[in-house]
Amino acid sequence: MRQRLMCTAILILMVTASLSCLTFKDFPLGCYSYLGNKNYVYENREYMIDAMHDLGYNTNILEIFSPGDATYSNYDDVFTKMDTNNIGFIIMDKRWDASKQYSTCPLSTSNYYKFEAMYNSDKQIVVGDLKDSSKWYTTREKNNLMRTGHRYSNQNYWECTPGEDEPGYAYTDLFYRWQSVSGDSIRIGREFIIKKPISNVIVDHFIYITYKFSITSTGTGLLPESPLVSFHPCGYKYSKKDPTNPNDTSDPHDTTEVFLTHTNMTNSTVGEQTDFTWGDYLNMGSTPNDIKVTLKIGYDELLADSLFWDGNWALWGLVNLNPRMSWHGNCNLKLKSIEIEDQLFHNIKTQTGEVICLDSNVAASMRSQISNDFPSPSNGF
Repeated sequence: MRQRLMCTAILILMVTASLSCLTFKDFPLGCYSYLGNKNYVYENREYMIDAMHDLGYNTNILEIFSPGDATYSNYDDVFTKMDTNNIGFIIMDKRWDASKQYSTCPLSTSNYYKFEAMYNSDKQIVVGDLKDSSKWYTTREKNNLMRTGHRYSNQNYWECTPGEDEPGYAYTDLFYRWQSVSGDSIRIGREFIIKKPISNVIVDHFIYITYKFSITSTGTGLLPESPLVSFHPCGYKYSKKDPTNPNDTSDPHDTTEVFLTHTNMTNSTVGEQTDFTWGDYLNMGSTPNDIKVTLKIGYDELLADSLFWDGNWALWGLVNLNPRMSWHGNCNLKLKSIEIEDQLFHNIKTQTGEVICLDSNVAASMRSQISNDFPSPSNGF
């Protein structure tokens, strides 16, 4: 046993010695020191870099913030010291001021979520979905808000059928699939981190909700204005409870919803409720198998209704958002999924807005971050 322990110790020393000679490009061995230009970190830079070197690390994350009372504007000696110790760094560029509007951290913070309509509880539907974080959310009944419809075992959608199901909500509110230890259903919200607009002008910034469904077997005697399905997006503000208190596992949201004024981009209607009508269906031509209806809700509407919380200098957090959808019982509805995205993701996807000039501006911002004298240690952003 003693010989085995001795051999193991020698092997560990050999591996450690060999790793300490490797550069980042050979074998990255990093630590989350978050060295950077914050005062309290910068003032301990010598100790932190020496410790990284002694432990054999060859890279780390370097956080850069806009110069201010708690930060330094000149930190070239950090590059010098790390270069001397053969330590590379990956820059996390968190600057956000008038002259540095294209920092990479906020501009890489965008949101896209797809919620599959077939989920109605914490039960497994697709093998492995309990471990797939994209499927950790569901719509479920809470209080007097009930969901109508059904899903048969071989279906990958939620179905509402006339004569079998009563008219009502085909999709209600979004929750985690699992309840808390106190038995409460927890609403989603804080998963969405929203980048504040560069110009601070938010009139052209929106949250987009897209419903994907199909409709067949429509009823007789329908008028063009007859609604087939309706949309009622809403949110719940935070109550007086502290949502960040780890000892309180109950839902921190209020008990009364706020209905949100939105634009239905299919028919340009505006209101707290908009519809997909028989006329909209006819305007799509031959029987469509895949219908997409997108709503857009202004950032100003969410701010006015206290459904954004102020995260920091660059970001907001979403308090809560629910893509409620009701079915009027006059058609067969197969609801497949609901997607939610923010304005930055929408811009990237459609190549409009701020992203038109992102490539050159982000590249220039990156170049400005590295000293001309010491460009070699940087391994990325």
